[in-house]
Amino acid sequence: MKHVILIPVRLASTRLPQKALIDIHGKPALQHLLERLKLSKRADAIVVCTTTNESDDPLVALCEKCAVSCFRGSEEDLLQRLSDAAQTVDAEILLCVDGDDMMMDPEQVDQIADYMDQHEVAFVRLSGLPFGANPIGLKASALRSVCEEKDTTDTATGWGVYFEDSDAYQVDSLSVEDPALMRPEIRVTLDYPEDLTFIRALFDALYEEGPSIRIRQVISLIDRQPELLELNAGLEDKYWKHVAENQTGA
Repeated sequence: MKHVILIPVRLASTRLPQKALIDIHGKPALQHLLERLKLSKRADAIVVCTTTNESDDPLVALCEKCAVSCFRGSEEDLLQRLSDAAQTVDAEILLCVDGDDMMMDPEQVDQIADYMDQHEVAFVRLSGLPFGANPIGLKASALRSVCEEKDTTDTATGWGVYFEDSDAYQVDSLSVEDPALMRPEIRVTLDYPEDLTFIRALFDALYEEGPSIRIRQVISLIDRQPELLELNAGLEDKYWKHVAENQTGA
């Protein structure tokens, strides 16, 4: 089966404008994510999935610089954008990584790929890792079916409900294999200015030119310096309120 990492990302963010391009130790945030995901042993390709809006042109340029494919599609209909992107590369298994989740680790992406190869499942969500480090696995055929059947084009937020709330698809929840990585209290996504402060603190402590920072290093650093968690603490209520207000089908 062809495994492809799909990364939905656009620049029209109100909470942290242009976050994919924000400089972190001399590179755009998205570039750090791309360099890390290139270490995946199971992915046959990486496709950044952005929109046709002119405002997202800089993302296309960054993908060219990083030698990563870029697909442009609908802004509101994220599911259709992902499905169309998957078809352009004949993908069968989709390994979905949100562009906000710049600390996503290829180890867990590969875990999802292995699981989907071994089980007849349409959708699988990994849980237990730091928030923003849990990838989603999805069968391209199931995504195409959802796109044919859904009755809205507003699918930009919370699109997992199309699978998790349906009896038509086999859905599994997978826990991280290593207990040392079960640290859901750590937040490593990039949504708010406080998250940026936290991510920059991680890079200040861990970044070296060459090897990518891995999630195991982040957890080890937090164990040594737990006060770092205070930099983006207390965002959970704000984040989930935003999700609820923008939820697909809400």
